[in-house]
Amino acid sequence: MKNTEPDYIRQARKKVRVKKWFYRHLSTYLAFICFLFSINMLDDPSEPWFLYPAAVFGGLLLLHYLWVFGLPYSKAGTREWEEQEVARELAKFTPQLPLASKSNQMDMDEHLELREIQPPKEAHSIYSKEDLV
Repeated sequence: MKNTEPDYIRQARKKVRVKKWFYRHLSTYLAFICFLFSINMLDDPSEPWFLYPAAVFGGLLLLHYLWVFGLPYSKAGTREWEEQEVARELAKFTPQLPLASKSNQMDMDEHLELREIQPPKEAHSIYSKEDLV
């Protein structure tokens, strides 16, 4: 079956999927660092060695964040959030009417065709006044 979605809708959905993967990456990072922190505190709390992998993976997460262009603040990862993101991305990809800048703006009289006003034509009746009762 061939995909019949327009190209801009596919691009918007792809962008939303990329953002969704970022949130999955973030949650994995947080769970992993919490796990390493707990191991570090049980083993030797005097030396915080968990900070080294946290810094490396945090840097990679920061690069991923910058690649995705931001972190939405509400309902991340849910279906409702995904539909809102698709709508937001569609708004970016839909063709917009070009806005005229002040320097390129035409004078209204330059492009309007002005016609002379013609007096209204008198309607000719097919009946005479005597025919009417």
